[in-house]
Amino acid sequence: MKNLSPELLQKYAEIILATQSKGYTINEENLRKVAKETGKESILKEIEEQLRIKTDTKETTNEYKSDFLQKKQKPQKIALNSATSITTKIFVGFGALIGIIFACIWYFSAIVSIPKRNSVVFYDAFTTAQGSNMWLIYADYKDNTVINLVDGKNKKLLKKIESTISRPKTEVIDNKIYLFDDKSRFEARNSHTGEIILNDELLAKQFPQLKNGIGTTKYNAGWLDIVTKQGELFYYYLKTNKLCNETEKKNLIENYDKQAFNKFSWGISENSTALKSLMLTSKKASFYRENEYKHNYTHTINQSNWEKLKNNEKMYDDEKLIFSPEKTFLGAEIIYGDSLYCVIRHQTEIGDNAKPIFSCIGVKEKKILWEIQNIDPKQSALLAYLDKTYISSLLCTRYNNLLNISTQTCKIEGKEKGWRFYPVSCQIDIQTGKVLWECAPTY
Repeated sequence: MKNLSPELLQKYAEIILATQSKGYTINEENLRKVAKETGKESILKEIEEQLRIKTDTKETTNEYKSDFLQKKQKPQKIALNSATSITTKIFVGFGALIGIIFACIWYFSAIVSIPKRNSVVFYDAFTTAQGSNMWLIYADYKDNTVINLVDGKNKKLLKKIESTISRPKTEVIDNKIYLFDDKSRFEARNSHTGEIILNDELLAKQFPQLKNGIGTTKYNAGWLDIVTKQGELFYYYLKTNKLCNETEKKNLIENYDKQAFNKFSWGISENSTALKSLMLTSKKASFYRENEYKHNYTHTINQSNWEKLKNNEKMYDDEKLIFSPEKTFLGAEIIYGDSLYCVIRHQTEIGDNAKPIFSCIGVKEKKILWEIQNIDPKQSALLAYLDKTYISSLLCTRYNNLLNISTQTCKIEGKEKGWRFYPVSCQIDIQTGKVLWECAPTY
């Protein structure tokens, strides 16, 4: 790396920071993946090309010098040139060392100055009867996990909590935030207060089967696989607070699948044109489907199945048509959908001059409730950013008429020069489309 220009070193460091911000391990595969996602592949190619040219030039120069010394120079001059070469190498090496030291100082100062924004492992907003707040979980440069509870409406830090769960994986179940790590540790916290309501010690006190202590735990699609210190295996179902052995778990799943209730999801038509149709359907809920799809599950419906649903023909899993708007939408993408509402992003026209539109469809009202166009970044930086980029990283939750939209990767125009993403949440009145508040915490 000492042969690279300072500009390329800085750009390379930005790719490394972006890779860390997504929680990836720093290796060649992940660096290439992030560079491709962010349009910086050309930087890696330029670095490789410069390193190759420098290496080829060095080898050619050394070969030429060796041949020249052997054929044309006298022995005393060879000794003199060798001494000069050694002195030159010392100075060049010293200069390169100073350059590397300055590059490292810049790199680590950048990491230390923004550890909380570039090591976010979880970010989401929640609304309950007790109010709305946001969760910002990050790992600092020492891998300590810190939880910030933020009042998004008033942009105020409510509470800062340190957790023993290192770089946790997270699950949200019934307004409880579960944190799991690779060391068989877990904890569940109240989404409003942040207080611990369950961990391995509290769980062992609840059930006599676990009285000798919990050895290891592993999260698996709604279940917590528990091995006691005596080597016994149990399964804890998080939604119902039930501890089972293997036979009891099998019976619970079979009984669950026999229950007659449906899971709603929005489908989007699969066709060759940019015009997309939407359809709300219901399927017979199974245990694994209920626990597999956590956030706004949507699916693509091919033309054959679309016609069958329209004609009320029998479908696999008893899927049925509930509602389908008559209007078709250009380039439609579903942001959020449930049994009552569907929020989508679509376009005004085809081509480079197309402008995005955000619309909300009401199932009960059977019409479009509102449309938003030409969003001012000062009103909502998140929605303005969604005008220009993909939406796969969004997390959305609804409580009554309040819709929370969150992402860990929003670029805020004018906030800071350079390539950097921020966690942002906003709350929308889903009946009117009015942005009630937006917050981008940087604690």
